[in-house]
Amino acid sequence: MDIKCINYLENHYFFNDNSHTMDAHIFNKCEYEILLIIREIAAELGVKDIITLEILPLEDGGLVRWLKARSYSDIIATLTLIVAIIPIVLSQFPSELEKLEVEKAKLEIQLLKKQLSDLDEKIKEQPEVDVVEKVTELVESSSQYIMQNPLIRKRISNYYKSLVDYEKITKVSYISYDKNKDLINSPKFVHKDNFLSFIFEAKEILDIDENARIHIYSPSLVKGKHKWKGYYEKAGIVIDFSMLDKDFKKSVENGEVDFRNGSMIDGVLQTKIKFDEFDNEVSRTYSIITVLNKIDGNVFIETKQGKKYREHKKFLENQGTFEFL
Repeated sequence: MDIKCINYLENHYFFNDNSHTMDAHIFNKCEYEILLIIREIAAELGVKDIITLEILPLEDGGLVRWLKARSYSDIIATLTLIVAIIPIVLSQFPSELEKLEVEKAKLEIQLLKKQLSDLDEKIKEQPEVDVVEKVTELVESSSQYIMQNPLIRKRISNYYKSLVDYEKITKVSYISYDKNKDLINSPKFVHKDNFLSFIFEAKEILDIDENARIHIYSPSLVKGKHKWKGYYEKAGIVIDFSMLDKDFKKSVENGEVDFRNGSMIDGVLQTKIKFDEFDNEVSRTYSIITVLNKIDGNVFIETKQGKKYREHKKFLENQGTFEFL
Protein backbone atom coordinates (compact mmCIF):
# COMPACT_ATOMS: atom_id res chain seq x y z
CA MET A 1 0.00 0.00 0.00
CA ASP A 2 1.41 3.39 -1.03
CA ILE A 3 1.73 6.30 1.38
CA LYS A 4 -0.46 9.07 -0.03
CA CYS A 5 0.76 12.00 2.04
CA ILE A 6 3.55 13.00 4.43
CA ASN A 7 4.22 16.07 6.58
CA TYR A 8 6.78 16.89 9.25
CA LEU A 9 6.71 18.70 12.58
CA GLU A 10 9.82 20.03 14.32
CA ASN A 11 9.83 20.73 18.06
CA HIS A 12 12.94 22.52 19.36
CA TYR A 13 13.84 22.80 23.06
CA PHE A 14 16.38 25.57 23.82
CA PHE A 15 18.62 25.39 26.93
CA ASN A 16 20.69 27.90 28.88
CA ASP A 17 23.83 25.73 29.05
CA ASN A 18 24.37 24.94 25.36
CA SER A 19 23.76 21.26 26.09
CA HIS A 20 21.90 18.77 23.94
CA THR A 21 20.40 16.63 26.69
CA MET A 22 17.07 16.76 28.50
CA ASP A 23 15.54 15.11 31.53
CA ALA A 24 14.00 11.91 30.14
CA HIS A 25 10.84 12.06 32.27
CA ILE A 26 10.09 15.66 31.25
CA PHE A 27 10.86 14.97 27.60
CA ASN A 28 8.63 11.91 27.46
CA LYS A 29 5.80 13.72 29.26
CA CYS A 30 6.00 16.58 26.74
CA GLU A 31 6.04 14.19 23.80
CA TYR A 32 3.08 12.31 25.22
CA GLU A 33 1.01 15.50 25.46
CA ILE A 34 1.92 16.62 21.93
CA LEU A 35 0.88 13.24 20.54
CA LEU A 36 -2.45 13.53 22.35
CA ILE A 37 -2.96 17.07 21.03
CA ILE A 38 -2.42 15.83 17.48
CA ARG A 39 -4.78 12.91 18.11
CA GLU A 40 -7.52 15.21 19.43
CA ILE A 41 -7.21 17.56 16.46
CA ALA A 42 -7.32 14.59 14.08
CA ALA A 43 -10.43 13.35 15.90
CA GLU A 44 -12.09 16.76 15.50
CA LEU A 45 -11.46 16.50 11.76
CA GLY A 46 -12.59 12.88 11.54
CA VAL A 47 -9.25 11.34 10.51
CA LYS A 48 -7.89 9.98 13.81
CA ASP A 49 -7.77 6.39 12.59
CA ILE A 50 -6.13 7.01 9.21
CA ILE A 51 -2.97 8.91 10.14
CA THR A 52 0.23 7.53 11.60
CA LEU A 53 2.91 9.40 13.58
CA GLU A 54 6.55 8.32 13.53
CA ILE A 55 9.46 9.78 15.48
CA LEU A 56 12.67 10.58 13.57
CA PRO A 57 16.21 10.66 15.03
CA LEU A 58 16.84 13.49 17.49
CA GLU A 59 19.06 16.39 16.46
CA ASP A 60 21.34 18.71 18.41
CA GLY A 61 20.95 22.47 18.73
CA GLY A 62 19.45 22.36 22.16
CA LEU A 63 17.28 19.31 21.52
CA VAL A 64 15.35 18.98 18.26
CA ARG A 65 12.65 16.35 17.79
CA TRP A 66 11.05 15.57 14.44
CA LEU A 67 7.72 13.84 13.92
CA LYS A 68 6.60 12.45 10.57
CA ALA A 69 2.86 12.33 9.97
CA ARG A 70 1.71 10.09 7.14
CA SER A 71 -1.41 8.47 5.76
CA TYR A 72 -2.32 5.83 3.21
CA SER A 73 -5.52 7.77 2.47
CA ASP A 74 -5.94 10.73 0.11
CA ILE A 75 -6.16 13.36 2.84
CA ILE A 76 -3.27 15.60 1.79
CA ALA A 77 -5.02 18.85 2.69
CA THR A 78 -6.35 17.54 6.00
CA LEU A 79 -2.99 16.13 7.11
CA THR A 80 -1.21 19.32 6.06
CA LEU A 81 -3.61 21.41 8.11
CA ILE A 82 -3.20 19.22 11.20
CA VAL A 83 0.58 19.56 11.09
CA ALA A 84 0.42 23.27 10.21
CA ILE A 85 -1.97 24.09 13.02
CA ILE A 86 0.13 22.50 15.81
CA PRO A 87 2.68 25.38 15.95
CA ILE A 88 -0.23 27.83 16.13
CA VAL A 89 -2.15 26.19 18.98
CA LEU A 90 1.07 25.64 20.94
CA SER A 91 2.17 29.27 20.62
CA GLN A 92 -1.04 31.32 20.78
CA PHE A 93 -2.38 32.29 24.18
CA PRO A 94 -5.81 30.64 24.58
CA SER A 95 -8.73 33.05 24.68
CA GLU A 96 -12.04 32.61 26.44
CA LEU A 97 -15.00 32.74 24.10
CA GLU A 98 -18.59 33.49 24.98
CA LYS A 99 -20.97 30.53 24.84
CA LEU A 100 -22.41 31.65 21.51
CA GLU A 101 -18.90 31.94 20.05
CA VAL A 102 -18.11 28.42 21.29
CA GLU A 103 -21.19 27.13 19.51
CA LYS A 104 -20.15 29.02 16.40
CA ALA A 105 -16.71 27.39 16.71
CA LYS A 106 -18.30 23.94 16.61
CA LEU A 107 -20.20 24.86 13.46
CA GLU A 108 -17.03 26.29 11.92
CA ILE A 109 -15.20 23.01 12.56
CA GLN A 110 -17.92 21.15 10.67
CA LEU A 111 -17.52 23.64 7.82
CA LEU A 112 -13.74 23.20 7.97
CA LYS A 113 -14.11 19.41 7.64
CA LYS A 114 -16.25 19.94 4.52
CA GLN A 115 -13.74 22.41 3.05
CA LEU A 116 -10.84 20.02 3.66
CA SER A 117 -12.76 17.06 2.22
CA ASP A 118 -13.56 19.07 -0.92
CA LEU A 119 -9.93 20.18 -1.19
CA ASP A 120 -8.69 16.61 -0.77
CA GLU A 121 -10.96 15.53 -3.63
CA LYS A 122 -9.77 18.44 -5.79
CA ILE A 123 -6.12 17.53 -5.18
CA LYS A 124 -6.78 13.94 -6.28
CA GLU A 125 -8.11 15.28 -9.58
CA GLN A 126 -5.60 18.15 -9.90
CA PRO A 127 -2.28 17.15 -8.24
CA GLU A 128 -0.72 20.46 -9.30
CA VAL A 129 -2.86 22.38 -6.78
CA ASP A 130 -0.69 24.28 -4.26
CA VAL A 131 -1.74 22.47 -1.09
CA VAL A 132 0.23 24.65 1.30
CA GLU A 133 -1.21 27.86 -0.12
CA LYS A 134 -4.78 26.57 0.13
CA VAL A 135 -4.33 25.17 3.63
CA THR A 136 -2.53 28.26 4.95
CA GLU A 137 -5.67 30.25 4.21
CA LEU A 138 -7.56 28.00 6.63
CA VAL A 139 -4.98 27.62 9.41
CA GLU A 140 -5.18 30.99 11.16
CA SER A 141 -8.98 31.12 11.18
CA SER A 142 -9.43 27.52 12.29
CA SER A 143 -6.85 27.52 15.11
CA GLN A 144 -9.10 29.47 17.50
CA TYR A 145 -11.97 27.10 16.81
CA ILE A 146 -9.80 24.05 17.39
CA MET A 147 -8.50 25.52 20.66
CA GLN A 148 -12.01 25.68 22.11
CA ASN A 149 -11.90 21.92 22.53
CA PRO A 150 -11.42 21.69 26.34
CA LEU A 151 -9.33 18.52 26.13
CA ILE A 152 -6.92 20.10 23.63
CA ARG A 153 -6.56 23.08 25.97
CA LYS A 154 -5.93 20.76 28.89
CA ARG A 155 -3.24 18.89 26.96
CA ILE A 156 -1.53 22.17 26.03
CA SER A 157 -1.67 23.17 29.69
CA ASN A 158 -0.14 19.84 30.75
CA TYR A 159 2.63 20.27 28.18
CA TYR A 160 3.72 23.65 29.49
CA LYS A 161 3.21 22.59 33.09
CA SER A 162 5.81 19.87 32.50
CA LEU A 163 8.30 22.48 31.30
CA VAL A 164 7.67 25.52 33.48
CA ASP A 165 9.84 24.38 36.43
CA TYR A 166 12.61 22.89 34.30
CA GLU A 167 15.51 25.21 35.11
CA LYS A 168 17.67 24.85 32.01
CA ILE A 169 14.99 25.44 29.38
CA THR A 170 14.72 28.97 27.96
CA LYS A 171 12.19 28.61 25.13
CA VAL A 172 10.59 26.21 22.69
CA SER A 173 9.81 26.51 19.01
CA TYR A 174 7.59 24.69 16.52
CA ILE A 175 7.84 24.45 12.74
CA SER A 176 5.77 22.49 10.24
CA TYR A 177 7.02 21.24 6.87
CA ASP A 178 5.57 19.69 3.75
CA LYS A 179 6.59 16.34 2.25
CA ASN A 180 9.77 17.88 0.79
CA LYS A 181 10.68 19.43 4.15
CA ASP A 182 9.93 22.90 2.83
CA LEU A 183 8.51 25.30 5.42
CA ILE A 184 4.74 25.50 5.72
CA ASN A 185 4.91 28.34 8.22
CA SER A 186 7.59 30.39 9.97
CA PRO A 187 8.95 29.18 13.34
CA LYS A 188 6.70 29.87 16.32
CA PHE A 189 8.56 30.64 19.55
CA VAL A 190 7.32 30.57 23.13
CA HIS A 191 9.70 31.90 25.79
CA LYS A 192 9.75 30.47 29.27
CA ASP A 193 8.35 33.70 30.74
CA ASN A 194 5.12 32.94 28.88
CA PHE A 195 4.69 29.27 29.81
CA LEU A 196 2.40 30.12 32.73
CA SER A 197 -0.05 31.84 30.35
CA PHE A 198 -0.94 28.44 28.89
CA ILE A 199 -1.48 26.66 32.20
CA PHE A 200 -4.81 26.30 33.93
CA GLU A 201 -5.73 24.08 36.84
CA ALA A 202 -8.69 21.80 36.22
CA LYS A 203 -9.18 18.35 37.68
CA GLU A 204 -12.40 17.88 35.74
CA ILE A 205 -13.50 19.14 32.33
CA LEU A 206 -16.71 18.77 30.38
CA ASP A 207 -16.89 18.30 26.64
CA ILE A 208 -20.17 18.55 24.72
CA ASP A 209 -20.72 16.90 21.35
CA GLU A 210 -23.99 18.32 20.06
CA ASN A 211 -24.40 15.80 17.29
CA ALA A 212 -22.92 12.56 18.57
CA ARG A 213 -23.88 9.49 16.60
CA ILE A 214 -23.99 6.31 18.66
CA HIS A 215 -24.59 2.81 17.27
CA ILE A 216 -26.66 1.16 19.98
CA TYR A 217 -25.29 -2.19 21.12
CA SER A 218 -27.16 -2.59 24.39
CA PRO A 219 -30.03 -0.31 25.43
CA SER A 220 -31.45 -0.41 28.94
CA LEU A 221 -35.04 -1.55 28.53
CA VAL A 222 -35.97 -1.57 32.21
CA LYS A 223 -36.42 1.17 34.77
CA GLY A 224 -33.42 2.22 36.80
CA LYS A 225 -30.05 3.88 36.37
CA HIS A 226 -28.60 1.20 34.14
CA LYS A 227 -25.91 2.06 31.62
CA TRP A 228 -26.39 1.82 27.89
CA LYS A 229 -23.63 0.60 25.57
CA GLY A 230 -22.86 1.76 22.06
CA TYR A 231 -20.23 2.66 19.50
CA TYR A 232 -19.39 6.39 19.57
CA GLU A 233 -18.69 7.15 15.93
CA LYS A 234 -16.60 10.31 16.32
CA ALA A 235 -14.22 8.81 18.88
CA GLY A 236 -14.20 5.37 17.27
CA ILE A 237 -14.75 3.60 20.59
CA VAL A 238 -17.40 1.59 22.43
CA ILE A 239 -18.74 3.49 25.45
CA ASP A 240 -21.02 2.87 28.39
CA PHE A 241 -23.25 5.89 28.86
CA SER A 242 -26.11 7.16 30.98
CA MET A 243 -29.39 8.05 29.30
CA LEU A 244 -30.41 11.37 30.89
CA ASP A 245 -33.10 12.18 28.34
CA LYS A 246 -36.05 11.32 30.58
CA ASP A 247 -38.66 11.47 27.80
CA PHE A 248 -36.73 9.14 25.51
CA LYS A 249 -35.86 6.82 28.39
CA LYS A 250 -39.52 6.61 29.40
CA SER A 251 -40.56 5.82 25.81
CA VAL A 252 -38.05 2.96 25.71
CA GLU A 253 -39.16 1.57 29.07
CA ASN A 254 -42.82 1.73 27.96
CA GLY A 255 -42.04 -0.19 24.77
CA GLU A 256 -42.87 2.78 22.53
CA VAL A 257 -39.36 2.80 21.02
CA ASP A 258 -37.73 -0.43 19.93
CA PHE A 259 -34.17 -1.26 18.93
CA ARG A 260 -32.95 -3.69 16.33
CA ASN A 261 -29.60 -4.66 14.86
CA GLY A 262 -28.05 -1.47 13.44
CA SER A 263 -30.18 1.02 15.40
CA MET A 264 -28.48 4.35 16.08
CA ILE A 265 -29.21 7.61 17.83
CA ASP A 266 -28.00 11.17 17.31
CA GLY A 267 -27.81 13.06 20.55
CA VAL A 268 -26.16 15.69 22.72
CA LEU A 269 -23.36 13.79 24.44
CA GLN A 270 -21.63 15.11 27.54
CA THR A 271 -18.21 13.69 28.39
CA LYS A 272 -16.85 14.27 31.90
CA ILE A 273 -13.09 13.79 32.07
CA LYS A 274 -11.28 13.62 35.41
CA PHE A 275 -7.57 14.07 36.10
CA ASP A 276 -5.45 13.12 39.11
CA GLU A 277 -3.03 15.38 41.00
CA PHE A 278 -0.39 14.70 38.35
CA ASP A 279 -2.74 15.76 35.51
CA ASN A 280 -3.04 12.23 34.22
CA GLU A 281 -6.48 11.35 32.90
CA VAL A 282 -8.11 8.83 35.23
CA SER A 283 -11.68 8.45 33.98
CA ARG A 284 -14.31 9.42 31.44
CA THR A 285 -18.03 9.21 31.97
CA TYR A 286 -20.55 9.70 29.18
CA SER A 287 -24.15 10.91 29.31
CA ILE A 288 -26.71 11.56 26.59
CA ILE A 289 -28.47 14.77 27.59
CA THR A 290 -30.95 14.91 24.71
CA VAL A 291 -31.74 12.37 21.97
CA LEU A 292 -32.20 14.23 18.68
CA ASN A 293 -32.91 11.39 16.24
CA LYS A 294 -33.58 7.65 16.28
CA ILE A 295 -32.15 5.95 13.19
CA ASP A 296 -32.89 2.57 11.61
CA GLY A 297 -31.27 2.10 8.23
CA ASN A 298 -32.33 5.04 6.07
CA VAL A 299 -35.21 5.98 8.38
CA PHE A 300 -34.53 9.04 10.55
CA ILE A 301 -37.10 9.89 13.20
CA GLU A 302 -36.66 13.23 14.96
CA THR A 303 -37.70 13.11 18.60
CA LYS A 304 -39.99 15.74 20.09
CA GLN A 305 -37.26 16.80 22.47
CA GLY A 306 -34.79 16.90 19.58
CA LYS A 307 -37.04 19.24 17.65
CA LYS A 308 -37.53 21.37 20.76
CA TYR A 309 -33.76 21.46 21.37
CA ARG A 310 -33.02 22.65 17.83
CA GLU A 311 -35.77 25.27 17.89
CA HIS A 312 -34.66 26.56 21.28
CA LYS A 313 -31.06 26.74 20.16
CA LYS A 314 -31.96 28.61 17.00
CA PHE A 315 -34.08 31.07 18.98
CA LEU A 316 -31.32 31.78 21.49
CA GLU A 317 -28.72 32.14 18.75
CA ASN A 318 -30.92 34.81 17.19
CA GLN A 319 -31.09 36.49 20.60
CA GLY A 320 -27.32 36.39 20.91
CA THR A 321 -27.15 33.88 23.77
CA PHE A 322 -27.17 30.12 24.07
CA GLU A 323 -27.87 27.75 26.92
CA PHE A 324 -28.03 23.97 26.99
CA LEU A 325 -31.40 22.49 27.82
